[in-house]
Amino acid sequence: MERIQQQIRHAGLCLTPLCQDDNELFIELFTNIDVMKHIAPVMTQFEADELFKKALRGDSSAYYWSVSSDNDSGMGITALISTEDDRAEFGLMLLPEHCNKGYSVLVGAALINFGFSVWGLEGLDVKHRISNKAVPAFLTRLHIEYSNEQNGFGYWIMRRSRWQQYLAIYPYQI
Repeated sequence: MERIQQQIRHAGLCLTPLCQDDNELFIELFTNIDVMKHIAPVMTQFEADELFKKALRGDSSAYYWSVSSDNDSGMGITALISTEDDRAEFGLMLLPEHCNKGYSVLVGAALINFGFSVWGLEGLDVKHRISNKAVPAFLTRLHIEYSNEQNGFGYWIMRRSRWQQYLAIYPYQI
């Protein structure tokens, strides 16, 4: 199912649909050993460029946004990957200088709100390497529930009903 993609503004951050101007940032992230060590094998520049071209063409179920703030452009890349008609997987890569500053939580909240309110998702999934010790605290802060661990990966889920529960208490700002 094709999804609508648009700019998302949340808590001082702007998530902008990927465009040609994001090529350098995209390649820098996918070829950076410090960024990729907890995500997937580091790509060559050619592989990252090919993935970028595919992302721009919309040849996959992945929808990418660049992450910026009023003070910093090109902070990272985030994505929602449609896995089924009513579900998507969330992903985020920030440049090392933007890590551990709370941006991950803000980007996560923005994508969660967008996925449930605009795309009408029933569930949002997250998968991470167990070696990435920062992710569980980040996902817990977003009220995403731990599901299980398999083959070195932790699996987490947020269902629409859980998002609605927190939305009823306060705007999902985190």
